[in-house]
Amino acid sequence: MKEFISCQACGKIVNARSAKCHRCGAVILRESQERENSSTEQFAEGGYDSETEEFDYEEFVESEFGAGTVPKRTLWYYVAWLMIAVMLLPILISLFFYASL
Repeated sequence: MKEFISCQACGKIVNARSAKCHRCGAVILRESQERENSSTEQFAEGGYDSETEEFDYEEFVESEFGAGTVPKRTLWYYVAWLMIAVMLLPILISLFFYASL
């Protein structure tokens, strides 16, 4: 049995499984999506107020990106670079000898 709902934008009756309204092209929101959107809007409304709060940039960066400490490099990092250098060394030596001819 097909279920039908009305489009929130134009009011046209559309299939409940449709992603978009076939008349106006608006995205069809399900009841669960409507609840999520309303809770998101309520959360967004409680944001930063420049008149009552002073914005702390350092605190913002730390909360978004972490403490800002660079992780220590392990031994494998240096071993990998050493292996790359050893593999490139014969190429560099041969280029040096071809250039001196």
